[in-house]
Amino acid sequence: MVSPAQAWRRGRARLRTLDCRASGALLFLAGAVSSLAFAPFHIQPVYLAGLCLLIFMLDDARTKARPVRSGLYRGWMFAAGLFLASVYWVANAFIERGEPYAYFFWVPLILMPAGLALFWALASAAYVRLSRRGPVRVVLFAALLTLAEYLRAHILSGFPWNIPGQVWIAGEPISQTASVIGINGLSALTLLTLSSPAALSGSGRTPVRFLVPAAAVIALAGLFAFGAIRLSATDIEETGAELRIVKLGLAQSERDYEARAAILDEYLALSASPGLEHMSAVVWPEGAVPGLILREPELVSRIGETLGPVPLILGTARVETGARPYLYYNSLAVLDWVSGEPRLSAVYDKARLVPFGEGNPIRNLTEILGFTSLSTNSPFYTPGEGASVLEVNGLPPFLPLICYEVIFPGFIRGAQSEAAWLLNISNDSWYGQASGPYQHFNIARYRSIETGLPMVRSASAGVSGLVDPLGRGTQLTGLQSSQALDIRLLAAIAKPFYATHGDSPWVIAFIVMLLLIHAPRIYARLG
Repeated sequence: MVSPAQAWRRGRARLRTLDCRASGALLFLAGAVSSLAFAPFHIQPVYLAGLCLLIFMLDDARTKARPVRSGLYRGWMFAAGLFLASVYWVANAFIERGEPYAYFFWVPLILMPAGLALFWALASAAYVRLSRRGPVRVVLFAALLTLAEYLRAHILSGFPWNIPGQVWIAGEPISQTASVIGINGLSALTLLTLSSPAALSGSGRTPVRFLVPAAAVIALAGLFAFGAIRLSATDIEETGAELRIVKLGLAQSERDYEARAAILDEYLALSASPGLEHMSAVVWPEGAVPGLILREPELVSRIGETLGPVPLILGTARVETGARPYLYYNSLAVLDWVSGEPRLSAVYDKARLVPFGEGNPIRNLTEILGFTSLSTNSPFYTPGEGASVLEVNGLPPFLPLICYEVIFPGFIRGAQSEAAWLLNISNDSWYGQASGPYQHFNIARYRSIETGLPMVRSASAGVSGLVDPLGRGTQLTGLQSSQALDIRLLAAIAKPFYATHGDSPWVIAFIVMLLLIHAPRIYARLG
């Protein structure tokens, strides 16, 4: 009978004998399976297994004729599988847009995963070049991938989607760590703890090799305990304001400009449900009605006739015609009524635009292929000035976040101190009933954990509802439902540590830990 230790040694020996194609295929498959750690599944053990396998395969790359190149290839294959399986749903946006854009569906299925995987590939190559066989190599691995994910979140406008910390369900105990170190700090801890079992393999005394995963288990237990205490000990109060969130479950292909009158009728019918007179405002999602509704007085008048004195907060495209070319914005507008006449009392213009969806950083190149952007209202939008707080009569001041903006933790830091709550409007109908809308909602809830602010969310064909200041969804809709949801707005809680200090404390602590761990090697080289 083969003992577990013998089976382990045989398995590691087989990994070392794999040729280039076999190792690449195995890592690609492992990366794809690891995507199950993210929403809506949150199966974290597959991420642990994938990270450990990647470390083993990178360790084996050092025995190859060109170790750094082998590490680059192996890291790229793992990450390509991970990103293809976790963001494949972006292709649905091209298909929903129809011809000729549907012919570009291969871009998010090939070029996007390939590009995102480069960050992990470079980190993997650096790991092969710098690491040693000892158990502390997992710390270097976590540090390099943390740096890679930071760069992925910032280069070329950034895409911090499905970063490691997001394997944890927002609003549950471990996610509360983000209140202290943010989602980036939680990502660093996630990489460090979930890759720790790899320390059991390699050189070094057995007690030392067991020390690293044992410390990781203790750390995870501590994070869970901290989160559980925070969830149970924090009192959540109401403000007294009431909001009506209205959303439709229409697919993007059903949201034609010609159908805008019928779509408006659906929104108005749901908005006028019994109890409207008790609402402080009605909220519609991003791009609720196709077209430039603010420039259509008849449609605006119909809204006023239905809502009466109740303000409407809606997402809409708008245009400024004072200059050439005209400036188009993806906006959140507040309409209220003075003596029965409509008034545009506040506007926020989206500042972080979706690459290729609302803007195009390589427009001159893609226009040769007949592609500008996926926008249905203009070839491209103009970015707004940045995050800002809006006020509506009868409501505490709020910070609007339109769709993609909610995925950036640093975007709201400058304005959050003046806000009492967050409002996220989105159009998730581009992504169908795949995992994308669930991932978007999980990411959004981390902004509440980091800021201590409740969030109201209205998303077309997405999860809408109320999120408390701890990231827990309290009143939620399904993806495809069309409904009006009445909520009582919650009050903010005391500002978390992260809201006032940002990423600097944990980054400094992480760097100090790396220096302490590698101090003997540094001294040896200097000597």
